[in-house]
Order: sequence, then C-alpha cells, then structure tokens
Amino acid sequence: MTTPRDIARAAQFAGCHVDRLVTVDGAPGCEIGCPDRWATVRLLCELTRQDAADPWVAWLARDLVRNIRSSHWLAVILERVQSRVEFRPEPRETFQDARLTWELRYGDCDDSARLLAALALALGFSAALVTFSDPPLHVVAQASNNIPGAWRQSSARWVPERWTYLEATVPANVGESPFAACQRLGLRLRPDLGPLVERVWKL
Repeated sequence: MTTPRDIARAAQFAGCHVDRLVTVDGAPGCEIGCPDRWATVRLLCELTRQDAADPWVAWLARDLVRNIRSSHWLAVILERVQSRVEFRPEPRETFQDARLTWELRYGDCDDSARLLAALALALGFSAALVTFSDPPLHVVAQASNNIPGAWRQSSARWVPERWTYLEATVPANVGESPFAACQRLGLRLRPDLGPLVERVWKL
C-alpha cells in the first residue's frame, strides 16, 4: 500500500509538492499541487512504478496468471481488471494506488491503467501509460509483446517490440485501443476520449 511518504517522494520526483495529508476512502493520502499537466502525468508514472514494486501487487499478478501460459498473461490480467474494477469518473482527480483500486472495485481511467501497468511490470513486461487528448483527459496502460523469461526469435531475426493496449474502462480486447473498441461495440465516444492526441510514457 502506498504511504504518504511514498507519495511525497513521487511528488518530489515529478516536480510537484504535497499541500496536506488527507484520508480518501479510509486510506491515507495527500493533496498534491503540480505546476502543469505534464508534471501530473509524471507523478502518475512514478506512483505506478511504486505500485509495481509493492510485494502485494507482485503476489496478485502471480496469482492471477497461475497455471496460465505466459503468452496469455496480458489477456488474463486485462480480463480480470475489466470484470472487477467498475469505471467511475471522478469529480475531482484522485490517484489511488493499485491495491486500493483492486480492493474498492472501482476507479477512473488512470486508476485502472495504473493497476494494469503495475501488474504487467510485476510480471516482467515492459509497460507504459498512454495519455489521450491535449490536455490529457484519458489514460490507458500499454505493455510490450516481450514474453518474460523467454527469448523470441523468428527466422534468426529478433521479433521487434510491439506495444499492446490494455484498456479497462470499455470492454476492449487485449491490444485494442479505446477508440477501436468503441467503434466495434457501437458506443458513443466519451468526452475524455477525444480528440486523438496520443503521448506514450514508458515506465
């Protein structure tokens, strides 16, 4: 579980500052001020890295993929997060750690993206957060196609790294962007999903 000290360290790294300690849904937290929207995204990235280093997140990741072939791990963690975590927009931006999102069973886009990216990192994948719109209004996790613990070769050539979307706020398939998922499902795009301005933040 992320502590106020962890949050303060992440805020300092991102160029933000802690205004005061607060309690959010019974969990300790901080009110944080950031100089601009990109510092806020850097803060989210640093908090995600902290989540991935949490032994509880590592335990959850391994538990979710127990007895599953590593080539299917990303699909499994996406399905489990989609089925467990309800998407709830926040009237005021609040970052909750991966464990709290799992236990509360709800969060907004950055909460589910943070959980998915942390799980992917804990399993040994490369991961990233992708922001859409300018200023950023929607966040999606991505993970690479590298299979942890295995070298991938094809015809004596290394398979290039490709990035796979892990979108949890709509019922997207693994690798499907939120836009493609909405089009496939006939869903109207939410205001936070447009216009398309994509920026990738590798973790």
